[in-house]
Amino acid sequence: MSEITLPSAIDAERALLGAMMINAGLWGQAAEVKAGDFFLPSHRKIFTAMQELFAQHVPFNPVLLTDRIMQDGNYEAVGGHAYIASLWDGIPLYSKDADVTGYAFLVKERAIERQLIKASNLAIARMVDGENTAVEVISSLDKQLQELRAGRTQKTLPRLAD
Repeated sequence: MSEITLPSAIDAERALLGAMMINAGLWGQAAEVKAGDFFLPSHRKIFTAMQELFAQHVPFNPVLLTDRIMQDGNYEAVGGHAYIASLWDGIPLYSKDADVTGYAFLVKERAIERQLIKASNLAIARMVDGENTAVEVISSLDKQLQELRAGRTQKTLPRLAD
């Protein structure tokens, strides 16, 4: 079997993190996104630190975010201060009316695609190992698919006009 590349949206992950550092008021637009939705482990760690700061009503500027990540012991794992500060690179200045729902959608959509691939591969492996009946595998896969459907509330990419 050939090697597959898992779906990801690294640029959208960077843009979402960077935009929220510029304007923490955008946090609500990314409410559906969870740390586990990020493809890169470093982005998961950064998002988790942002969540913690947000809960404490602390701004997400690179200095405070870097300090939080250092406290968590993840400084080297995320690429240090230089990488955190680089998340601002290429991000346009956001107004209070900025919209990051497109970035959030792409991050969430690629996470769902990866979960679907994982569920499918697990179903295949369970059938190949022969320890489960087809009905058991179908039932388990159906349950996983229902969970994926339930976790996907936004069905399409937001229109630019909206």
